[in-house]
Amino acid sequence: MQPALRVALGFMWAVLFAAFLGAVIWTLLSIAQAILRTPGEDFRLYLLTLAAMTAGLSALIALPFTLIRTKNLTAQTNATEQGLVTDRLNKAVEGLARRRK
Repeated sequence: MQPALRVALGFMWAVLFAAFLGAVIWTLLSIAQAILRTPGEDFRLYLLTLAAMTAGLSALIALPFTLIRTKNLTAQTNATEQGLVTDRLNKAVEGLARRRK
């Protein structure tokens, strides 16, 4: 991946992370205000919003780790494929050497 693209994606991730984190904090503060204002109020909507924001924040946190793991697995797969090709070539050379004898 090109460095400029990596920086742009990292910046976009940081902005989204800050937005989600701000939304979670804002929701927590809204819940606290609602509790102080009206103790008997139904808080299902607040909790639903908090659950959705927390899930989004969790997914956003997991994204870089998923991308890193995918990159590492791709490199490992390529190395394994190269090893298999090398093994096949070595077996073919050994077979040719046995035929010559």
